[in-house]
Amino acid sequence: MKLLIIGANGMLARDVISVFERDHELAVCDHPHIDIRSADSVMSFLDRHQPEWVLNCAAYTDVDGAETNRDLAFAVNGDGPGILARACCTQGSRLCHISTDFVFDGRNREPYRETDPAGPLSVYGQSKLAGEQQIQQSFDDYLIVRTSWLFGRGGNNFVKTICRLATERPEVGVVDDQRGSPTSAADLAAILKVALEKNLCGIYHACNTGVCSWFEFAREAVELAGLSGRVVPITTADMPRPAPRPAFSAMDCSKISRDCGLHIRHWREALRDYIAQHYQVM
Repeated sequence: MKLLIIGANGMLARDVISVFERDHELAVCDHPHIDIRSADSVMSFLDRHQPEWVLNCAAYTDVDGAETNRDLAFAVNGDGPGILARACCTQGSRLCHISTDFVFDGRNREPYRETDPAGPLSVYGQSKLAGEQQIQQSFDDYLIVRTSWLFGRGGNNFVKTICRLATERPEVGVVDDQRGSPTSAADLAAILKVALEKNLCGIYHACNTGVCSWFEFAREAVELAGLSGRVVPITTADMPRPAPRPAFSAMDCSKISRDCGLHIRHWREALRDYIAQHYQVM
């Protein structure tokens, strides 16, 4: 398979490259060498590489920043995927686009299925949903994969931040009233590899199994890393942020597990491996 990976310097893409390069021919690019907001820039890369699949890992991911940078968020997360989709349709390539649990409003009591209605609360979530919609309106040969609470070896993520804070402070407050599913970037990359090899089409959810709060996630990370800082539960009201977050955003991944023939492991197991590889237990 010839695969073009966009957003190659991001956290997820680094694991995607590591997983895919063993068996497939890759071309990788990132801003400023490609600008997904520009049809000319995108078509230039597709013409040059003639990929069978384009995997879009590029996104504007500053959830709070999007509240005051709405135009940029919608340009990258909304218009960009639409431009990619139309270019792929013209070129004859397939598109895999990474989306988010933030397209949901958090009112569910059960994990969200792919068929549940979206209702994003934040500008970030609205921009990501706009990207999904532009792809669906552009052509049929797409794969949209929604994921959540990513952590991995490349770039900043929640686990890195919490472990750093736990070495700097005696106590770290973390919200305990927002629940979701932490996801290993390495595990997601492995799922994506199978999904593309099987030529899946449509919308799928892909996360590690299990549901927890940010507090529970943080406490587990700090304990596994053997750090001295104490993690304490707080409420969302105790830590107001510019962008509203869904109170519950866990997603049901039974569809991708079934169609890929995969057993997706629990987030605690994935976190244990990540901590063991990247943190020296004290």
